[in-house]
Amino acid sequence: RCPLLPSPPPSALLLHPPPSMWSARRILWAAWTSNFLVAVVFSLTSVFNGKSLDALYSKISADDETANALLGGIITTSAWGVILVALFSIFSLIVLLRKTIALTGAGFSYGIIVGSAIHMFFALCEVSVSLNAHDSWLKDLPQGLWANSQQNVYQAVYFLGFISAGCFLLLATIMIICMKAVVPAEVPGGGGGPELDTFGRPLALTDASRYRDNNPFGNAA
Repeated sequence: RCPLLPSPPPSALLLHPPPSMWSARRILWAAWTSNFLVAVVFSLTSVFNGKSLDALYSKISADDETANALLGGIITTSAWGVILVALFSIFSLIVLLRKTIALTGAGFSYGIIVGSAIHMFFALCEVSVSLNAHDSWLKDLPQGLWANSQQNVYQAVYFLGFISAGCFLLLATIMIICMKAVVPAEVPGGGGGPELDTFGRPLALTDASRYRDNNPFGNAA
């Protein structure tokens, strides 16, 4: 029969704590994934709505400069929101993957992601407010030019834009709170203290005792 191993002292538990179900890293990635999914829904809805706006653009007379200018502004605003979401998603994914794997600390790139998330909050709010301002103009168009179903999709775009903006602000807050997800874990007893083994014993002591046990001359002495 195998002898029972001694239970590790409390210092070993501090070195190897049990994994937490909601660690800072998991919370960070859950927040990023949720924000990404909402942003993707907003982007896909904007692209689908852009097709309707492009069809409307071809129906409006070229002599109506005001309508063409308003419609061009709506299309540009929607496209700008989608481009910002795509750029943030790609850049933040690369940075967070590197940071959470290498654990090199927050650093400059992590701060850029936090600042960009706050910027995305204001940018998507501006996009949604601008689209909302043109809602009444589209609603007053003749039924043959702009159907009710198209109006509903248009309203869904800026509603999702406001929701996505709130998600970006929440993501920035969580990234600040869960900054330890990209920071190496501190080893208890560090800062000049002795290095410990798995069971919390000083490595220098265990190495010395192991050498003494295996040295016949030391035992004879």
